[in-house]
Amino acid sequence: MKKIFLTFAVSLLSIGAMAKEITPMHVVEKASYQISGLVTKGKIDASYLTDISTLTVSKDETGYKVIMQSPSADEKNPNRLEIPFDLNAKAGVATAQFNSKYPQGPVFTGANAAVLLDLGAEAIVDHLSAAADNIVIARTTIAVDLQKEATGVAMAAHLNDGRTYFIHMDENGQVLSQGF
Repeated sequence: MKKIFLTFAVSLLSIGAMAKEITPMHVVEKASYQISGLVTKGKIDASYLTDISTLTVSKDETGYKVIMQSPSADEKNPNRLEIPFDLNAKAGVATAQFNSKYPQGPVFTGANAAVLLDLGAEAIVDHLSAAADNIVIARTTIAVDLQKEATGVAMAAHLNDGRTYFIHMDENGQVLSQGF
């Protein structure tokens, strides 16, 4: 009984510590908020809101860098949005390279890309204690892809060990299933 209690206490402590830790998946969630704010303030084209389909997140000693891309009329030159974050996930000044709107856009028509990124990230970071994999996913995500599929949208979280974790959502961003 003592061993069970000790194991439970250690698990709670590590989950509590994780709740305060800023992870790449937390930064993905924060980046989703920035997209909406930048569009509202007129700092980036509104098509970023609906068309972002890839995101990378990297960390160095000063913080995180998030690079998001959305398709443009030129396949070889996607639109690009870069947002730096400090180690506490406070956003810095965003820079955008907007080439053109995607002629077949918007890519996402139910929930927009920012909402999908937010809800997909929340499925991990708001449920760290629900599954042991969630902590690993939160800590090791290096890229996220959003892709339309027959039942809605698939969010693929690419981990630094080469695995991919999928979160399937309906068009409104409600999580339908998730897993490796």
